[in-house]
Amino acid sequence: MTKPIIHSVAWMAAWLALTIVCVVSATELPAGDPLIRPAHITSHGASAMLMAVTRTGDGNRLVAVGERGIILTSDDNGLNWNQSRTPVSVLLTGVRFATEKTGWAVGHSGVVLRTEDGGDTWSQQLDGVAAAQIVMQEARAKSVGDPAAERQLADAERLVSDGADKPFFDIYVENENVVLIVGAYGLIFRTVDGGKNWKSWQDHIVNTQGAHLYAIQSAGNSLYLAGEQGTFFVSTDKGNSFAEVTTPYVGSYFGVAAASEQNIVLFGLRGNSYWSIDRGKTWSASQVGVHASLNGATVLKSGVIVMVSEAGNVLRSTDSGSLFTPIPVPSPAPFVGLTEASDGSLILVGARGITRIPASVVAAQKS
Repeated sequence: MTKPIIHSVAWMAAWLALTIVCVVSATELPAGDPLIRPAHITSHGASAMLMAVTRTGDGNRLVAVGERGIILTSDDNGLNWNQSRTPVSVLLTGVRFATEKTGWAVGHSGVVLRTEDGGDTWSQQLDGVAAAQIVMQEARAKSVGDPAAERQLADAERLVSDGADKPFFDIYVENENVVLIVGAYGLIFRTVDGGKNWKSWQDHIVNTQGAHLYAIQSAGNSLYLAGEQGTFFVSTDKGNSFAEVTTPYVGSYFGVAAASEQNIVLFGLRGNSYWSIDRGKTWSASQVGVHASLNGATVLKSGVIVMVSEAGNVLRSTDSGSLFTPIPVPSPAPFVGLTEASDGSLILVGARGITRIPASVVAAQKS
């Protein structure tokens, strides 16, 4: 774990604008440990910096997460938002649901939160201190004298001494019991009992350099992991094991979109995007027409792939990820994540909070 410290806001140097926003915001907070300080309730939550948004199921509810532990919910396809009470005030970076009611959010300081009421209330299940202790206990249980085990123990000791400074970035939710979370320095944790107990999953992936893992996406029985320095892993057994896959790019990937189990699109720094229709065996460069970093993507019900960038670009592809064309946005902002609401509108989140693109505008665009 000899890499430089990750930015306090985001995990990418490309997100300088987002970093500035969060640093300024942090100076306005009262003193205290953000791991035990509840999020401040504000009337301006929908314009705060938000990092991820998702639907909870087949209904109208949307949940967005972001700076200072802010979690917002909407029951009218993103027209109006209410802030939930959360037990922490760290930056939250990812959110996923297993059912309409049960979901998880992750973020900085190794925070993992769970909800059982659709996002109205949240309880903390894990933080970076507890996560480090889990890694330490598992490392100590390995065979004495095994060089690999001794290296793992040394890494675990550094993890413990560092404290709660390692962020989680994304979540895979298989069901109400089985969840995988990924983050900085190759950290992976798994639970099979809904988060009552967590286990380090790093032995199930060969990531010797400890590359940061920014995104995890599922399609059928396959799981895809994207990260820094061209890191890309594929699991065909729902995360029990991962195989490294070579891609054409050695820069950071910030996400992966899966239109099907075979059709995937990787995207990241400086507008780099690649698509495959054979689960990563062969790759072709996507035509995106922008050089800004691509931060998030979603696959619409129609099969259209939509990506967003740090420069406020919103791009769509109707041909499996080969060609992307722009969707007009009235007030572009650095976007980080997005999802499709039940009425077909696009809900975008980023440095300026929530942007909603009506379904009529989305449908009017032709590639």
